[in-house]
Amino acid sequence: MIRNATILLGCLLMSIVTINAQNQSELNGVVQEKTINGKIEPIIGAQIQWLGETKTVLTNASGQFQIKRVSNNNQLLIQCIGFVSDTILVKNNQLITVQLISNTALKEVAIQYERKSTEISFIDPWKTITMNEKELFKSACCNLSESFETNPAIDVSSNDALTGTKQIQLLGLASQYTQLTQEMTPGTRGIASQIGYGYTPGTWIKSIQVTKGIGSVVNGFESIAGQINTELHQPDEPEKIFINGYYGAGGRSEFNLIVQEKNTQKFSQSILIHGNKTWYGTDHNHDGFIDNPIGNQFNGMYRFKFENKKGLMIQGGLRGLSDSKNSGQTNITSDSLYATSMTSNRKELWVKSGYVFPKKMYKSIGLQMQFSQQNIQTILGRNFYTGVQNSNYMNLIYQSIIVSTNHKFKTGISLLNDQYQESCKAISDTVMEFKRNDYIPGVFYEYTATFGPRLTIVGGFRADLHSLFGLFTTPRIHIKYSPIQTIAIRASAGKGYRTASVLGENIGLLSSSRKFNIPGIFDDNHQKYKVTNFDQEKAWNLGGSFTWNFNLNYRKALVSIDYFYTFFDNQIIADRYQNSDEVAIYQLNRASRSHSFQIQFDAEPIKHLDIRLAYRYLNAGFNRNDIFYMQPLIAKHRAFLTVSYQTYSYWNMDYTIQWNGEKQLPLLITNEGVRGPKYSNAFFIHYIQLSKSFKKKAGNAIYIGAENLLNFMQDNAIVNAANPWSRNFDASAVWGPIFGTMWYLGFRWRM
Repeated sequence: MIRNATILLGCLLMSIVTINAQNQSELNGVVQEKTINGKIEPIIGAQIQWLGETKTVLTNASGQFQIKRVSNNNQLLIQCIGFVSDTILVKNNQLITVQLISNTALKEVAIQYERKSTEISFIDPWKTITMNEKELFKSACCNLSESFETNPAIDVSSNDALTGTKQIQLLGLASQYTQLTQEMTPGTRGIASQIGYGYTPGTWIKSIQVTKGIGSVVNGFESIAGQINTELHQPDEPEKIFINGYYGAGGRSEFNLIVQEKNTQKFSQSILIHGNKTWYGTDHNHDGFIDNPIGNQFNGMYRFKFENKKGLMIQGGLRGLSDSKNSGQTNITSDSLYATSMTSNRKELWVKSGYVFPKKMYKSIGLQMQFSQQNIQTILGRNFYTGVQNSNYMNLIYQSIIVSTNHKFKTGISLLNDQYQESCKAISDTVMEFKRNDYIPGVFYEYTATFGPRLTIVGGFRADLHSLFGLFTTPRIHIKYSPIQTIAIRASAGKGYRTASVLGENIGLLSSSRKFNIPGIFDDNHQKYKVTNFDQEKAWNLGGSFTWNFNLNYRKALVSIDYFYTFFDNQIIADRYQNSDEVAIYQLNRASRSHSFQIQFDAEPIKHLDIRLAYRYLNAGFNRNDIFYMQPLIAKHRAFLTVSYQTYSYWNMDYTIQWNGEKQLPLLITNEGVRGPKYSNAFFIHYIQLSKSFKKKAGNAIYIGAENLLNFMQDNAIVNAANPWSRNFDASAVWGPIFGTMWYLGFRWRM
């Protein structure tokens, strides 16, 4: 294995040396703009051509371009929609830096385009949906897990009826199959993969990018269903202070503070503070259990950014989180009643540095490093779980071109180290233990070929050497074709891997009387059960999408259709269909898959009225003994409507309706020995919010709203709630709301 890794590293270094021989017959440059805040930003998609010639090139995501020289012509024409065209006289082999003037700076030109709250990129080869602040402000968005109420691609579900934690599902697959990143560095994963979406406060988020399907090899091998990347507020933003306050039904209150300071032209720093507290518990469904856990969370971050304006940028930060929740039967002061508690702590340190070569703007090198520690302690009745995960991450990325900017590549090396130590007791007196120490060095190479504005092909390959599973390879390919400027057709295929944490990823199942049936060995000396290491989960993801931008009543409209098929060579299954008082955890080979189809229509039929319609079909599950089982608690059919309207006096109304089809339920037995229903009911959930902005930007506003407006609640969310110590008690089969209507009000203000 060491020999293989050496050969791969040697090939990588040779490729870097070989492809750096640049053709001197080409002109390199970068196109930029100076924003109203004084920042220099790259212009993407600017059109470059020699004056009088027909052949053009476009600037990339960094504003860079490379164009072949033409004899006896030294006048370069630069054009871009929304900017004043410019002609540059080129001398010798100079590097061209062009700064275009925005049309908005000209008094006689009116702004014709208003940025949409959700945008689908027509440049990226993978389908990326960007949700900016305008979209996030349509609901309270107290944390990341609650930021997808207006996004039809993401399902948000409760892990159980006791802890109040939520997870997301993409393409019908649970949270752990979606790669979560924060500014392209790893987010919560491993033991916190299902509960970690509640760790990022909504007001910290500047934008969210949701990528469906297999991701880039540059970001690792774990993306299977897709990737969710959050961009947080940067230290060098013009606003110095951002304050947010919130209070909701059920006694939940929040306060957020962001303080940003630009000390010099090169250095800036910020502090982000979040605190929330639920003061009291309520029992809206009258089952004797608290619907909303009592508890609090404190979340703090310090970050800095240094940029010397000569190509070097360094940013990093520190973060600490403490979260605690307590729930159970309403009289939780009695020792004989069922009580729960969950405590989470997280620490993070990260540094990102990058250097862009001033004379070759297409060439750059970057280094990402992150160190994190995650602790979770959970008690649910007589069951408990404790887990500690220490993770270290490094990713070195080199980017350049081959001959011209039409042929680009990224290559580098990565190192991931995860240390797990978990213990768990489910019903029986036997304590299960799981320990693992992963070292995973890897190399990767990604090549991007651009054939004019119509066709882009990205091919990626990485090889990683796992300390437990040996050498494995990850091939991926993405293709984007645009027959016309307003249509993007995409296709992707690739493989993904992940190592399951079978205890931490199933914490929610401890909120039942089910026993854990997991392969392992009983240690007589220590009287403990050591859980066996499962093989890596391996999956292929194939898919494609069609996106069309067009004018409807003189305004922009969009139709988006996508289909993704995921099938597993090996998947770890938590099976609740075999026995009502057991969770059987085992691995299946080539027996589980997921089909996902979605169609979406966005339009602005009249000015300031936005409408989004969507339908999504899922068929996700596994075969056992020639019988197909749907993944439990996932709706096969889901429909979605959201309407947003803004008045000229900056009143905003947002209304969302979600329809969820029936969901297959795990095997449930009532206390009388009667089998529970096989399927849930179909149901609607309504969301409404009214806000008043005091300036043109929506960041300064007061708002009032309601989630689950029509007060729909799941019947018997806790099976056998009156007998929590019985063998058929189960609080893990949550398929709908359990709280009822959640009214809230709040404010946000920037200074």
